[in-house]
Amino acid sequence: MVRSGTTTKSKVVALAASVALAAGSIVATASTATAAPGDRATFATGAQARGIAEDASGTLWVTNVGANSISKVALDGTTITYASAISSPFGIAAGSGGGMWFTSDTNQVGRISPEGAIQAYDVGNASAGIALGPDGNMWFTMPNATPARVGKVTPTGAVTTYETGGVSFNFITPGPEGSNRMYLASSSSGDLGIVQMNGSYSAITGPQGSTSSNHIQLINDQIWFIPVLANGTARLTRLINDSGFVQVANAAMPSPFYIGEGLDGTMWVGDFNQTISHVTTGGAVVATYATGGLVRQALQAADGNVWATVGDGVTRILTGVVPTSSAAPTLEPTTGLTAGATAAASNGSWSYAPTSYAYQWQVCATSEATSCTDVPGATGQSYTVATTDVGKYIRVGVTASNLNGASQPAYSALVATGAAPAPAPAPAPTPAPATGAFASIGNGVTMELDAPLRQKRKQRKTYDVVFTADDVQGT
Repeated sequence: MVRSGTTTKSKVVALAASVALAAGSIVATASTATAAPGDRATFATGAQARGIAEDASGTLWVTNVGANSISKVALDGTTITYASAISSPFGIAAGSGGGMWFTSDTNQVGRISPEGAIQAYDVGNASAGIALGPDGNMWFTMPNATPARVGKVTPTGAVTTYETGGVSFNFITPGPEGSNRMYLASSSSGDLGIVQMNGSYSAITGPQGSTSSNHIQLINDQIWFIPVLANGTARLTRLINDSGFVQVANAAMPSPFYIGEGLDGTMWVGDFNQTISHVTTGGAVVATYATGGLVRQALQAADGNVWATVGDGVTRILTGVVPTSSAAPTLEPTTGLTAGATAAASNGSWSYAPTSYAYQWQVCATSEATSCTDVPGATGQSYTVATTDVGKYIRVGVTASNLNGASQPAYSALVATGAAPAPAPAPAPTPAPATGAFASIGNGVTMELDAPLRQKRKQRKTYDVVFTADDVQGT
């Protein structure tokens, strides 16, 4: 296992305007008050880190082409690296049946389990790009095959390849939802390609003058790619209805070459000038950060930060994304909170990988949240109801923090407090059974049984009952 956390201050360019950052640095596994968007931390994985992808749990996987290995990287930077019997692992993507699939410059593609076990599947030639298709299979490009081909491998390892009209493709991405197709781009042709799920191929003529493409990616249900002209000029471009194009020209991206997925339908575009730009699907550049080296691939991970393969490892770039609440905290218990009782708070659910939580308890004069005020010093995860709280309401605010800073507080529902119930009255004593001629029957009344001392056998027995109170019913 490898742990590393080299941190670097960076500059931020917002809409092509350079802005100096405040001083400060970050620690690889903890939030720091002086952390700022653009701050970087690097984590070694292996020689020539290349592909990067996220699994269903939010863990990152990185291929190390020069080290013949694959690294599993947690969002705190903890890294576990597995040797690969398949040499030069290249592209990597999450599969539908669990595990990560990767390509290589051999005639095999591989699947690596969460525990690092690798299975190899013969595909007949070297492979490059790889992506999960809408059919649940992994589709990959084979740019060196003769004739040119793409392939698919099922979750059980069955491989099928399809010709692509003589055009060698390097990059692949699924099409928009419902299209049931894969889109292809080539580093040796300006045209794009489409492969249906049955393997049928069709070509899309690229933008006028384009001779190749640097990348292609599905972003927010739209196909984006980077065509390159003969003079080397590259432009971030959106495909319209499989025939038209909208290009984005921005000084912050003079030579784009890679498109990574971002949050909320945005993208992160790597540039040969060793920067990465946050771009909306409208083409607006939100911010540009220095990367400290050439970015090979990148994505915005579950912690809200950008992770990119640079050099011999991954670089994490802070984006300023703080946690957001997806489910409010709760209190337990929600009834019977009397003076001296203790209420405990849950953290609720949060996005963007919180690393710590803070609590503030409030007392509310009414059932309206506007009547709530902080209880001084009540900052633990539990709270003991005070006598002065009785007849009011309590709630808790939870604030989550990650490397980018603290969230807005998320509040629990208000819970009523009340006085302890009065003790139950003591039960009336049960009279002892009478054993003599006299018995008490309650309310100060006594009863005397006057029976004859002797009585002849087989004769009716008669008794007199004498009460000490007047007007006793039945006498």
